[in-house]
Amino acid sequence: MTRELGQEEFLRCDLAHIPPHFIRYLEETPPEQWEISGGPMPYGYMFYAHDEDGSAAEIIPKGLMTLFAWAQKVGCAYVYFDEEGEPIEGLGTYDESVDLWAEFRAKKTAVTALTDDDRERLIYAAQRHGEASEPYMEVGDLQDLLRLAWNTMSNQQHLAFINAARAHGLDVWARERKSKE
Repeated sequence: MTRELGQEEFLRCDLAHIPPHFIRYLEETPPEQWEISGGPMPYGYMFYAHDEDGSAAEIIPKGLMTLFAWAQKVGCAYVYFDEEGEPIEGLGTYDESVDLWAEFRAKKTAVTALTDDDRERLIYAAQRHGEASEPYMEVGDLQDLLRLAWNTMSNQQHLAFINAARAHGLDVWARERKSKE
């Protein structure tokens, strides 16, 4: 394999390899103040695979240093810890790390004011997912969005939503199915 100047290989692995206390450090400390080379990514973190004898080794948990050393042995200069990455057999994981990261992510992405554009962005994201993979993915994403919306609504909002759906004839298939049962 020929590499371009500056081109480096990276290892993608499960976010659960990061101990919970270190995720807390990463989330509560601005990235520019981290004592480790790396940064937040949309679905996890990317780090330089630090050497065990470097200055960052003092703050990096031992398990991560082991993972960084393993990454270097397989020719990777960077490690991408991803919420959908695969765990590396033989290297420790922490189930609570994924939950903790999800909590921090939810707090960061919480929205306080919405527009119609926000709604349409969610619909468009589902559409793009279907175009990029399989059409049923769009339907599944839209079903998930409906369920999420429903779970955040009050009983009064449920009734208003059902009545609006009926007014637009959107529940006709459900009524026909129920009458056949």
